[in-house]
Amino acid sequence: MLTSNGNTANVTAKAIGTTSKIMVVVTDKVNIANKITKEIYVKIPKRLTTITVSETTNPLTNGILTKDQTATYKVIAKDQDGGTMNGTAGLTYIWSTNTNLTLTNPTTDTVTVKANTVDTTNTLSLTVSYEGASGISTGQPNQSPSPIIKVLQTISSVGMLENKTSAVINKDGTTNFTIIAYDENTNQILPKSTSNPLGATFNFTPTDGASSIKVDRISENEIKVTMLGWNKTSKIATNATYNNKTIPSQQSPQLTVTSPRQIGSALVNDIGVVLGNTAEITTSAKDTDSNPLVDNLSYDWTILDNNTNISFVGATNTNKVTIKGEKLGTAKVQVKVTYNITESYVYAVSNVGITSSATTTTTTVPGATTTTTTPSTTTTTTTITPTTAPDQAGPDINGQNTTYNYPTSSIFTSLVKNIPLKKGWNMLSLAYEATPINSAISRFTGLFRIDETIYLPHMYWYKNSINSYEDQYASSSPVGLGASSFILSEKDRVADVSDNVSRIQTLSTTQAHAFEIPLNASAWTMVGNPYSTAISYDDSHIFVKIGNRIATISDAISEAYITQAYAINSATSNYISLVPGDTLAKYQGFWIKTNQPDTKLLIAPVSLTPAN
Repeated sequence: MLTSNGNTANVTAKAIGTTSKIMVVVTDKVNIANKITKEIYVKIPKRLTTITVSETTNPLTNGILTKDQTATYKVIAKDQDGGTMNGTAGLTYIWSTNTNLTLTNPTTDTVTVKANTVDTTNTLSLTVSYEGASGISTGQPNQSPSPIIKVLQTISSVGMLENKTSAVINKDGTTNFTIIAYDENTNQILPKSTSNPLGATFNFTPTDGASSIKVDRISENEIKVTMLGWNKTSKIATNATYNNKTIPSQQSPQLTVTSPRQIGSALVNDIGVVLGNTAEITTSAKDTDSNPLVDNLSYDWTILDNNTNISFVGATNTNKVTIKGEKLGTAKVQVKVTYNITESYVYAVSNVGITSSATTTTTTVPGATTTTTTPSTTTTTTTITPTTAPDQAGPDINGQNTTYNYPTSSIFTSLVKNIPLKKGWNMLSLAYEATPINSAISRFTGLFRIDETIYLPHMYWYKNSINSYEDQYASSSPVGLGASSFILSEKDRVADVSDNVSRIQTLSTTQAHAFEIPLNASAWTMVGNPYSTAISYDDSHIFVKIGNRIATISDAISEAYITQAYAINSATSNYISLVPGDTLAKYQGFWIKTNQPDTKLLIAPVSLTPAN
């Protein structure tokens, strides 16, 4: 566009890359015919204004390569009007970087980048210049940020930290495992994290024996394995994924965890010995799965109660011991059998009789048959064999029908082999009367095993007459149905108390009859649910008998014959109130206090009224 003012003309460029001709005519005003004509050419050059670099091909993600991989980058040059200048004569390109990358065609608008060095971060720089036909250089234009190219490692293998591919873990024990991914040069590939989002990811899948373990994720590449049983083997498959490549667990050993066997029981033979002669007592051990244990055992024999009727002859640290009869009478010999792998142990007691003459009989013990000397003045030696008799009716207890349940019974299994204990103090009420196999050993031995090493075997029942607690574990006549005892447990667990129980006697749960529990006069009493099922703690099932009167639990509380009952919360070792409308769970023990003498607590398995 041209505007003029006398001898001055203003020219405005309208289109770049064009050449325009301006004609100037100067005329003599006196002699119009006298004039001069001049042509002027005006050229409007292009000017390089912006360049933009983009990644056009990459086998992975933008800006990410692995060793020997390549990517292509292209620059787009634009003029002041936004027009593309690529291919325009006078444009020059200079790409540059460091030695971690190799460039192909670094002086064109398209460059190929090859990764040389892993685990590096690199900048790809570019200089573009333009010199038009007029010889005028437009200099370096505005440019988008230089590309950043990260060269990743190539995952090659997966292994365990310190080559720890297996472990032996005790029941309820834990072990941590760390899995590492490596590149082809055995350099570690860091796991994915907030600060390393491109890191390796890991997967853990229990395979064989999955139900025997619990796997918790500690971090991306670390797990905690908890063993849930004894004599178990489990495997965990591992793999790692990095840069879209997964190394399956088959390329590295599967993680194997095992738990050792645990001693479950020991058996000894009861014997007789002639005064002045010797006899031999033998013990055998089994694990918790009732399989024989032979190796890695140690033995410690002792004569109980400092009894001098017998003495040891020879070693007392093998699976058999020789005793000598020193005085007429009886004695007890105890053996502690320790499984050295786990330092677990059990006790067994042999009853010994010492007489002046003898006869020879054969005593059968599970796992062995031996010929022993039997006192002529004593009864036949004890034979311990599994009882497979079916359930049968037992004698009434306080007018309540009962049943004898044997080890093959589902009721025996439910009540004796699956007793739930919470961590801390428990008020336990056993819903059966147990007949021990060996009366010299506690019928509650299964309540305390190696996992109760801190709290030694003790069951405490409050005895009002002595205003103190009495140990039920060691008692030959422990409290029975309707009573409860304190038991301390290190953790939540399920106890099996069948070790020394030949049968149990249980109450009928369908008979329309209430079981009577005597209460301490004007004092607290430890009582419990005597039935093998839960009972509603309400006016249809719980009654109080005061002399000859029977009142519902609600009436007895409101009339102040008894106080509100209290059970224990094992989680806090604090007491919680037990009120009408609650439920007495199986094994539930609780405190209750009377305010007068001659009072009994009545618990019925079915709905009753005071009248019936």
